[in-house]
Amino acid sequence: MAMDIDKLAKALHESQGLPGDPSKEMKGMADAIISEMKTMGIVSMLPGTVMGTATPEGGALKNGSAGPGLILGPSGPTLAAQMVSKMGKGGSTPQMIGYAAGITTHVLTGKVMFAGGKITGVCGNSPASPGPVSGSGSKGKIVGLSAGGMAQLVVLGIGQTQVTDTVKKMCEAIVNHLQDDAEVSFMMGGILGTAPSGGGPIAGSGAGGKIS
Repeated sequence: MAMDIDKLAKALHESQGLPGDPSKEMKGMADAIISEMKTMGIVSMLPGTVMGTATPEGGALKNGSAGPGLILGPSGPTLAAQMVSKMGKGGSTPQMIGYAAGITTHVLTGKVMFAGGKITGVCGNSPASPGPVSGSGSKGKIVGLSAGGMAQLVVLGIGQTQVTDTVKKMCEAIVNHLQDDAEVSFMMGGILGTAPSGGGPIAGSGAGGKIS
């Protein structure tokens, strides 16, 4: 799976109980959110959060996994700029920036997990000496987001005090799409680590992960 503008636009549209097809503005909002995640989102795996097993002779990493990873990059101002561009607005407003900041601030609290086998690579160890690990990752998932948490930040950003059903349902559509459809990947060499002499558990990290 991967993020999809039409799918998110439909979810946003339906979250508001609207009939018919999503409007151009709703498609623009979906496009803005996805574009922000793709262009600004970077995933980092701190040292020790990439795991797996090296064989005694080195070679292919076994059962590589990772997490929790950090999401970095998305911000209120840059998402607001995307919204202006994609939704055909004349310019951003403090309320739009606040709305966008609520979304992105919550997104940054999310984590990224790679299930066993989704981190692959090559271990340079031998029975007598340790060696480097270089690898890649595919089909990582975003976890830990909540519609309620995002909605609270959105209403604060737009200067309101109570979460409305409209805001919460829209945030639910965004959170569900990111957690169900977004995928995180690391190119070869984006995963680095060390394999012990004689094989065994590796210790690794990751930099420059992309969200799609």
